[in-house]
Amino acid sequence: MSRKSPFKRHRFPREIILCAVRWYLRYPLSYQDVVDLLEERGIMVDRSTVFRWVQKFSPELAKRTERHRRASVDWHVDETYIRVGGKWRYLWRGCCHFNSPSLQVSMPVVGQAACAADFHASNASSRW
Repeated sequence: MSRKSPFKRHRFPREIILCAVRWYLRYPLSYQDVVDLLEERGIMVDRSTVFRWVQKFSPELAKRTERHRRASVDWHVDETYIRVGGKWRYLWRGCCHFNSPSLQVSMPVVGQAACAADFHASNASSRW
């Protein structure tokens, strides 16, 4: 028993519909921007049509691409000065995208560059 094509009874081919929906979902474009891009390629579509395509096909695209996403490696560095034992010290920490610190390093005021270079040289091959 075969499943019905979700693109059946649509005026435009499957490739055009998927292209328009992908553009809208992948890039920060408005419906009118997608319409303008399609018009540049000789395809006349109304923005309400693009809206209906996005509403109809985006859940299925999200479901099918979910397993192909790469693991997130989003992280950033928090930097600050803190007072330790009456002296100002430079503190930085690497945080993952959930903002939980995964590594904290405090460097002395003198020789921060040398300390950072030693740290990076010793941990260049390790992954967080």
